[in-house]
Amino acid sequence: YWLNLSQASHKSVITAYYNAIDFKKFNEAHGLLDQEGGVSLDQFLLEISVTNGLLDSYGKINNIKLKTLEKRANYAKVQTTLEWVTPLKTITQTHTHQVVKKGWKWYLKYTKTNNYIPANQFANVPANQYLNQGRRQITTKETYHEDVLDRPVTMVHTANLVKTDTSYHVVGLLQNLDSYPVDVTIKATLLDAAGNTLTSYYDQYDLMHKLNPKALTGFRIDFESVSWRAYNPKERPIPTSFRLEVLGAVITQDLAQEVLLANAYIHNNTLQGALYNYGTSTATVTQLICSYFNNNNELLWVGSALAEKSVFPKKTTPANIMLHKTEGIEKVKVKDAFIIINGINNQQIINKYKAQNPLPITGHLQAPNGSVLVHLNNYVGNPGPF
Repeated sequence: YWLNLSQASHKSVITAYYNAIDFKKFNEAHGLLDQEGGVSLDQFLLEISVTNGLLDSYGKINNIKLKTLEKRANYAKVQTTLEWVTPLKTITQTHTHQVVKKGWKWYLKYTKTNNYIPANQFANVPANQYLNQGRRQITTKETYHEDVLDRPVTMVHTANLVKTDTSYHVVGLLQNLDSYPVDVTIKATLLDAAGNTLTSYYDQYDLMHKLNPKALTGFRIDFESVSWRAYNPKERPIPTSFRLEVLGAVITQDLAQEVLLANAYIHNNTLQGALYNYGTSTATVTQLICSYFNNNNELLWVGSALAEKSVFPKKTTPANIMLHKTEGIEKVKVKDAFIIINGINNQQIINKYKAQNPLPITGHLQAPNGSVLVHLNNYVGNPGPF
């Protein structure tokens, strides 16, 4: 009964198709496709087997919304909006499908996949590799497993306290000035006029934790509702300053940054472009960290988005991201911002290194009310070409 009902209308066949894909019932999903101009079952299964990425590997469909764009007796065009739940965040995806009616059954027209083949059959890419091997000795006494290295020099170029509705956030730009890669952790604390601590919270998703030498990243720290639990929501004190504590340690792993953003532009508050992988390892998940500036080049916001598909070596994948609207973001004036980097005052680092390491002014994408600077953060699930 359910199989018959699944093809009773132009909408039900699309819903049945995605239900079958979601529960890995690929034979059933292939049976809902129009065989005229479609693909065989073997080809269909093969194309699914080589897909990868956040949605294909880790996502589950939570909701399906359908909107009929065109409807005739034996044909319909439907806009499909999918809500995917992933371990990182909820992602909304929109497709436009064509369905045809044959007899009393509706079938979904097959959408061809991107089968781009790189021009070069063989490629070699030079890369930096790091090893912290220590000085272990053959002895029965206690010894260090590895050398204790100095913490890399890190600098906060700018940090602001901003307000959206009733929420406060700390946003900023952080750079690794050292020749060693660094893994950073940031803690932000809001202070009142008397210097008392109101609340504190650590960084989460909206930054690159692992920075290569000279790499730059935007960051944003949100103060979750649980951190305000000591205050009545209607009587929350107003923060007048903040304190940043940045800790960095030398790392040698998870430093693959071989994906770049190409042909990028902003149209209708959407960032459009392509992610190109010039390396030799597949970027399983690519995070785009966007830093928003106003017309006075003041940092207002930092947000992040995730690419839906993996980026295979020497190939591209589309990047279409809805940008955050900055009209309702208010920059809060603060008395003093206390920024500590590995126990050292950030102003001392600025006085010593700022002249040789100015804030980059290139790479900004022009937006209607300012500009956007994009940094890419990659996760390589399987360090290899496949």
